[in-house]
Amino acid sequence: GRRGRGEEERAGRKYVPRSVYISYYPDSRKHQKTVTSLANLLHSQGYSVMYDKFCAPEIRRMTLVRWKEVCIETAENILVVCSPKYNSNSLSSEHTAVDKHLLPSVAYYGDYKRLIPVLVDGHKADKCLPAWLRSMNRFSYPKQKEKLLYCVANVPEIAKPVVAPCVLKPKVINFERAKKWNPYD
Repeated sequence: GRRGRGEEERAGRKYVPRSVYISYYPDSRKHQKTVTSLANLLHSQGYSVMYDKFCAPEIRRMTLVRWKEVCIETAENILVVCSPKYNSNSLSSEHTAVDKHLLPSVAYYGDYKRLIPVLVDGHKADKCLPAWLRSMNRFSYPKQKEKLLYCVANVPEIAKPVVAPCVLKPKVINFERAKKWNPYD
């Protein structure tokens, strides 16, 4: 598989990049280019990207369905790039069993943290997201590119603290009165 590809020596140990599988259905050439742009971005950030356009030799060695199964089983993150066709095909009988059953089972059986829904800018969630992804946080690409990268890296985005203006008035202490006060009286 792709897990060993792109290994580097770091501090005397083999470094295996985090793996990301991209599940999508190409709606148009523009959509396909956007998904390829996302895959290239992740690859440039050091991720091992499991994307059908990058993995043609692996897909030829096994079937497309088996390749998808392996990707879903082994990827640390699964980006589901949603579109109207992705949503309608997830309901149709034409969709492969992997996409129709295996991905939703990842969501339903507790491994949902690996799933990251992605909407291409301009697509509406209600038309693109399958029902099993609607309750999850989703990202718009390329608009929310940085937030998506934080999520894939499993690093919380650090929000800048809001500093409120100081509205406290200093309390004036009357020392003459304080000297007279005795707690034992």
